Amino acid sequence: AISRKDVLIHQQFMPRMNAAELAEVVPGEIEKIPFFYNQAFEYSYTAFLHNKEKDRVLLVAIAQEFLRSVIDEVGATKLSFRDIEISPLNLKEILPRHRIADRCEAILVVHDLCSYFCIYKGNTYLGIYRSPVGSEQLMSPVNVHNQELMLSNWIGEFERVVKSHLVDQPQRPIEQLWLVADGSICFKFSTKLSKNLDINT
Repeated sequence: AISRKDVLIHQQFMPRMNAAELAEVVPGEIEKIPFFYNQAFEYSYTAFLHNKEKDRVLLVAIAQEFLRSVIDEVGATKLSFRDIEISPLNLKEILPRHRIADRCEAILVVHDLCSYFCIYKGNTYLGIYRSPVGSEQLMSPVNVHNQELMLSNWIGEFERVVKSHLVDQPQRPIEQLWLVADGSICFKFSTKLSKNLDINT
């Protein structure tokens, strides 16, 4: 996972447009950022409906030269190498702006093969935890009993993280948990997390 100042993870509101138009506009928006001006980069983006006039576009970008050097260095180790992921550790920056500034919050980002649990207050991270369990394991086609057991064990990891946080920061209990996950699993996960962690999710 790559998390650097020159790796872009950014949210932007754009006028509603079709996929072809968006594919043309996004690289131009990235090039407006000084670091990415006049150099090759790799990027990805996803558009979400915001309202009738605008979409909320989440985009990521990384310099092609840096990405190539990372791949070459990892290749030289002869280690098994599956993929590169741009770290979501600054995803808290794209959460709703109306949040209460002085309260302690957390964000849980569920990827296919792993999950990130980040605790923060304002602009300061108080804890970052990575679980090797993601949506593929949690929603694999096994019987319901095994799936519930997997989900329970996974949530148990975060219960221990929350308890550990309270030992270190007794004056800063987590008051809000934001869940970023596939829409098909969000409701089930958020309900269980809210109940087991006793944190509004």
